[in-house]
Amino acid sequence: MRDQGYGRVLLTSSQNGTYGNFGQAGYATAKAAVLGLMKVLAIEGAGKGVHTNTIVPITRSRMTEGGPSSATSRRPTASPRRR
Repeated sequence: MRDQGYGRVLLTSSQNGTYGNFGQAGYATAKAAVLGLMKVLAIEGAGKGVHTNTIVPITRSRMTEGGPSSATSRRPTASPRRR
């Protein structure tokens, strides 16, 4: 992509990587790492025509429900970038 001067990278993460969830430390760590990778790839590719994005779908499931600090109950009302 760098040699072509053009490229797109699309990654997927999880709400657990953004907000956390009780009992999901390992999973949340892996998904947060995807967000970190996206940020680094975006910085490195910025001047070379390589664009990077991450999709973070938010939904309710058995995995996100029930814990004392459920991710869906702690979700902020606005995106950190729009506060």
